[in-house]
Amino acid sequence: MAALVYDDASKMKAGQSRVLLASMDDETKYGPEVHRLGFGEAVGKGLLTDYKVPGRRWTVRPVWP
Repeated sequence: MAALVYDDASKMKAGQSRVLLASMDDETKYGPEVHRLGFGEAVGKGLLTDYKVPGRRWTVRPVWP
C-alpha cells in the first residue's frame, strides 16, 4: 500500500465532513521521507508496467422514428 499524503484543501474538506484521513505526512509520527519513486519513474525503470483501461463508447438511438 502506498503512503498517502493529502493537501490542505483535502484535509479541510475531510474535517468538515467528519472523515478521518489516514495520512503519512506528519513527520513527527513517521519521520522524514527516506525515498520517493514516482509511478512514471518506476515504469521508466521497468519496475511497473503502464496500464490502459479499455472502454467502449455507446451511442443511444431512439427506438421510435
